[in-house]
Amino acid sequence: MIDKEVSELLVVLKSELEAGEELLKISKAQKQCIKNSDLNELKTNVDSSEDLLVKIMDMEDERRRIILNISLALNIPCEKLTISEIIKNAKSCNSMKVRELDNVKKRLSSVFNELMTFSKINQYLISRTLRFMGDRIKALNYNLTKSNTYGAKGLKERAKEPAIINKKI
Repeated sequence: MIDKEVSELLVVLKSELEAGEELLKISKAQKQCIKNSDLNELKTNVDSSEDLLVKIMDMEDERRRIILNISLALNIPCEKLTISEIIKNAKSCNSMKVRELDNVKKRLSSVFNELMTFSKINQYLISRTLRFMGDRIKALNYNLTKSNTYGAKGLKERAKEPAIINKKI
């Protein structure tokens, strides 16, 4: 009854899994680029990950279309139909195909959970780096604006300024 759709779904999910695994490799490389402050390599990785995300979004559209067809065949509302529900209701399908679908579902879940973890780590590293760089720039600016009072010229300039106590208000 839904054998064809399950086969199509399996193909799409396997493609999503491959793209997700590639995205995970890129995320791991991005972490290293952030730690090493390698902006050129980071830009290359970000561009690659954006390309993969576009492909994954296209696959998601295809997956949604297949899920819609399965939901109509099973008479289950699309928004309530999960891969686990499809596996439960795929009694007429080849049992090897159903097991493979379950394995791909588990691997996809694992890869995307790991991707979320790396995304959070990379966000944290970037925010810490930006905060550190901002603090360093503030310290440099503070030192630069104060440093002109330490040279011979700065001391003379400073001597010309009236003291705060001596200023007329």
